Amino acid sequence: MKKLIVSICIGLLIMPTVMTPNAYAANSTQPKKMIVIFADGKVNQDIILKAKGTVSKEFKHVNVLAVTIPENSIDTLARAPGVIKVEPDFEVTASGRTTTSGRVTAPPPAQTIEWGVRQINAPNAWSHTTGAGIKVAVIDTGIASHPDLTVVGGVSLIGTSYADDNGHGTHVAGIIAAKNNTEGVVGVAPAAELYAVKVLDRRGSGSVSNVVAGIDWAITNHMDIINMSLGSPSYSLALDQVAQKAYDNGILLVAAAGNEGVADTTINNVGYPAKLSSVIAVAATDINNSRAYFSSTGLEVEVSAPGVNIKSTYLKNGYATMSGTSMATPMVAGDLALLKQANPNLNNIGIRDLLDNIPPDQRVIDLGTQGRDSVYGFGLIQAR
Repeated sequence: MKKLIVSICIGLLIMPTVMTPNAYAANSTQPKKMIVIFADGKVNQDIILKAKGTVSKEFKHVNVLAVTIPENSIDTLARAPGVIKVEPDFEVTASGRTTTSGRVTAPPPAQTIEWGVRQINAPNAWSHTTGAGIKVAVIDTGIASHPDLTVVGGVSLIGTSYADDNGHGTHVAGIIAAKNNTEGVVGVAPAAELYAVKVLDRRGSGSVSNVVAGIDWAITNHMDIINMSLGSPSYSLALDQVAQKAYDNGILLVAAAGNEGVADTTINNVGYPAKLSSVIAVAATDINNSRAYFSSTGLEVEVSAPGVNIKSTYLKNGYATMSGTSMATPMVAGDLALLKQANPNLNNIGIRDLLDNIPPDQRVIDLGTQGRDSVYGFGLIQAR
């Protein structure tokens, strides 16, 4: 089978259109996509219908509705009994600088252990733990069929198929759990169970409510780990609530800190959902264990992982080299799968403590300022 080897540099960035209820024209009937957050036990679809709106999404684990409603009804809806907040359903877009130079090769390339997987010492753990039996939900653009991947199941929240038609989600999935076989690459936790949760389309576009729905699905289907190689500069109460609900249900959530880094590392530009306390925020490092120039910084950064020139699975049975905190995040998700299989009696809080652990076990390499800092967090993860 022919495989395409491509080299791509891409980052995933959610770009919201920021709107607040008082920004809407008082007399406009233009339909707007919004998220309505209700008090406990107060979800009321009737008030949406009375406001001449429609419900587009319901959720099992949070008191939230995604709706389309005339903008002149938003202020009234926000004041309705039982309504905590009405917030915009932000449009999201995967964007980045892409360069391609590749060649078709036959036969398929022999398996290599990529530098990032070696840098976090994952191969040293495989004689004891491979992530077997650990369910990892990849909330992304889906996962494509690929000989180096086994996808156990999943869901598309934007269509009928969770197959990847963008490439980003497939690349992320391979970093987590590409098979330890004789070709291609091998993931950090090669026996972990991959679940494709498609919330972004072929252009990498979606909405905050899609991500909320993806986490909601992961709770219902008893995932162990959620990988979110995406981010937004804006806070969403609905996203915060469902992430906390997942964490309360024993799930580990990992998200990209963001690719908004600047030279001044005192600036906090960590995005959401990584910025939430229920989520592990991941920064990116290069082959020299230095901060990737694009990696966002802030007090919420918890750990770091390789995120520059990472080769992994891609579309059309191919492999691609990509950079971003999007690539560092699945390194951590894979490490968590190794830790969870090796420590079945620990809950998600205990596993998170192991991930962040400093001496004597030394599960991170402290980089930068001694102790936790806003550039590397606790440091570079180590799968020991």
